[in-house]
Amino acid sequence: MRPIAHLAIFILLGVGCSTTETKQIDPDQERKQQASEKLNSSLSLGSKYAVDGLYREAITELRKALKTDGASVEAHRLLGIVYVKVGRYERAIKHFETVIDNLANNFEANYYLAEAYRTQERFGDAIFRYKIALTAQPKNVLATKALAWSYYKIRYYRAALSTIKKLKNQENQDVQVTIIYARVLNKMGASRRALKIARAHLNTLSAEQKPYLLSVVGDIFLSQKNFKKAEEAYREALKDQPLLAGALLGLAKVLLEKGDRADIAISYLERAARIKPGMIESFYYLGKAHYKSRPNLAKKFYTKFLRQAAGDPEYSSLVENARKKVSTFATSGQKRTSKKPSL
Repeated sequence: MRPIAHLAIFILLGVGCSTTETKQIDPDQERKQQASEKLNSSLSLGSKYAVDGLYREAITELRKALKTDGASVEAHRLLGIVYVKVGRYERAIKHFETVIDNLANNFEANYYLAEAYRTQERFGDAIFRYKIALTAQPKNVLATKALAWSYYKIRYYRAALSTIKKLKNQENQDVQVTIIYARVLNKMGASRRALKIARAHLNTLSAEQKPYLLSVVGDIFLSQKNFKKAEEAYREALKDQPLLAGALLGLAKVLLEKGDRADIAISYLERAARIKPGMIESFYYLGKAHYKSRPNLAKKFYTKFLRQAAGDPEYSSLVENARKKVSTFATSGQKRTSKKPSL
């Protein structure tokens, strides 16, 4: 009986060994599992780095994720957000646009894509995305302020006003809300109301915030042709924020309107243009400041202004004046060349 028993055990063990040996893992399945683990690891690390503000490390990890899976929606989304935060807006747009159709209800993707569009002055696209973001989070303050400002930039003042009014009671102490509200009212011809709202908020602000609202106050006084009050507001703003481009531009305008010290106005305008190169108005006023003393330089600035401002309704009157000035340069040049030498 023992040999038979041993034989039975041997057969059973043999069958067991045979079954184990024939069980194989699918190589494709194994590769997919490894790739999935690698992708998740990169996404997890990239997300953690982004939250901690380690954007360079986040970009490295998220790029690894895209090497593993180039179609990863989450990798593109996170990279888009990080690129917005580091100021690389065109790259952010590229990543967001790759996957945005899959993120229709995602607040962050739509909000940060709108932010990227806004920096590129694609305000129509920005407005569309802010609206979608606000369907996901209707009471989000940042998105509402950005939407109102985008409307303001394309001169949809009624839409800007109705949007910012939603925040006026909710965020009564938010200086940005007051700035947008006052600017919109001023553009709509309600300068007295705009001034009342802005000045009422001034005393509640910190020394860091106050100059920005003072610059707006200066703009309102300037629109009222109250050059003395405008100059006071701009100068007070520049005490604490000497690099505030809007106040520098406003102060230069006041000096030119009063006919005082074009050389000082030029200094303010040059500083404003260095601080904020996209400030188109500065080129017009540099042309105006140089007009009498250095006509060739004035022509250069007027031409630069016309190249950037043509077709923009906000600058229509300035464009007309700049064209007249440039035409006078051409006329005077023709007179000089046609003048016959005396014998």
